[in-house]
Amino acid sequence: MARLAATHLRWFAHGLAAAAIMMAIVTNGSGADSREAAVLAANAAFYRAFHDADIAAMDDVWGRDGDIVVVHPGWPELSGREIVLESWRRIFANPASPKIRFANAKVTFRDRSAVVTCDELLEDGTTRAMNIFRLERGTWKMVFHGAAVSESREL
Repeated sequence: MARLAATHLRWFAHGLAAAAIMMAIVTNGSGADSREAAVLAANAAFYRAFHDADIAAMDDVWGRDGDIVVVHPGWPELSGREIVLESWRRIFANPASPKIRFANAKVTFRDRSAVVTCDELLEDGTTRAMNIFRLERGTWKMVFHGAAVSESREL
């Protein structure tokens, strides 16, 4: 019992997100919930880097193995790690760069990849995004980000 209490205190000290991940592992022997939590954490790290205009954090989010692609609204498709990161440098250097938050994230898995769809919340509207992550050396890394203006969520 004392060991269980100490474990709970450590979870609390590391924040509720860590506790949620640990509880998913404990309650689901398959690890499926922990895999989804890890992808959602990677997605949140992307939006935190975007919101904070933190190029070092943005660099860490993106994959290093294979091709990566980004499609910013109104821009052509950009591919290749250096080109993609340069696009983020340009966006972050713009004082009018939007402060984006995200909502309604949903994850779908396929082999060693995960697709996250979500809404990007801006001051003047919403975009719909698709982010693709690939498992690289045990960590989920972004390999695609695309966003488009969303007029309505209804079909």
